[in-house]
Amino acid sequence: MGSGNKRFTRMGSMLTVVIGVAGNAAATENFDLRYAPGFGGADMSAPIDPGWYFQMPSYSYKGKVKLNSTANVDLTAPPFNVPIPGASASTPVQTEIRVRISALAPRLTFMSTEQWLGATVGVTALLPLIEKKADASAAAGQTTFNAAASLLPAANQTAIANGIGTAVAQQASALSSASFGVGDLELGPILRWNLDPAQVLFGLIFALPTGAYDKNRSTNPSAGNFYTVRPMVQYSHIGESWDLGVRAAYSINTRNRDTQYRSGDHLNVDVSLMISLSEQLRVGAAGYAFLQTTRDTVNGTPTALQALTVGKKGRSFAIGPSLAWIKGTGDWLVEGRLLKEFSVQNRPEGTALWISLTVPLR
Repeated sequence: MGSGNKRFTRMGSMLTVVIGVAGNAAATENFDLRYAPGFGGADMSAPIDPGWYFQMPSYSYKGKVKLNSTANVDLTAPPFNVPIPGASASTPVQTEIRVRISALAPRLTFMSTEQWLGATVGVTALLPLIEKKADASAAAGQTTFNAAASLLPAANQTAIANGIGTAVAQQASALSSASFGVGDLELGPILRWNLDPAQVLFGLIFALPTGAYDKNRSTNPSAGNFYTVRPMVQYSHIGESWDLGVRAAYSINTRNRDTQYRSGDHLNVDVSLMISLSEQLRVGAAGYAFLQTTRDTVNGTPTALQALTVGKKGRSFAIGPSLAWIKGTGDWLVEGRLLKEFSVQNRPEGTALWISLTVPLR
């Protein structure tokens, strides 16, 4: 089971007032996800017998997203106040947002000896510690004036174009920020069916908005003032010379009470295939798929920032190598994996590095 936070952005105040934005977008509010894609690795194929387990995944992500939009400006309104009815202008804008996330996601799991529906019953909880950074730059293209605005003197048109360019730069500045703190608590029951040499897990995870959150910031430790329900199914084959782990988790989000924005529901699939080179050393490949299944929505008229994402669905895929080391007869497992994203739509694209420690607490 896994979690984490990702992706984000918020828009500056000046363009929110004077410019309506249209163009391609990146889905989910602030690009954020409570489930960090790629969370599941070699630990998915570790047997979970009755007892306590501690996991400490560390996560580092670096990526970027480019947004092509159009600034449509009513020149009769402030700050331009052109005294020509119907005067307007439009300017193409390209914004590049670079995102960085570093996180520790400690998880504590208890598996009892009690059984229900033929499965042993357990519980799991996770509370991440997250650092997020967003750096943005924006470039304005050539401004086009409508017929009414074209009556303005050339010097006035140049001043207006420069003013729009300044507003675009201020927007990019407002998108840039950093935050650090404890994120959102996740907890829920799990069931484990032993089908030796395989096992199947089912979990029902609830994510609570316990982290710090300010709707006026572009980055926050919390994903937002909303709740997530996440049913999860995991299959593992634990063989003599190779292991396979597959996890499918479906996140259902409520509406953010601070922004009236609802990020669409999404499916995360993590896959890990490992081959044993010795009793201790395993190598293999890991990957993930993120598929947003419903579009983002917002109550009321979207703000300029919300217009970038509302009505959109995102997706991303990743694959990369993994290396795992088992101490003794299962005293602990440490794994590293490097995942490169591809075929990304409406999301940042980048690379994630995971280093995870799993320790049975005897």
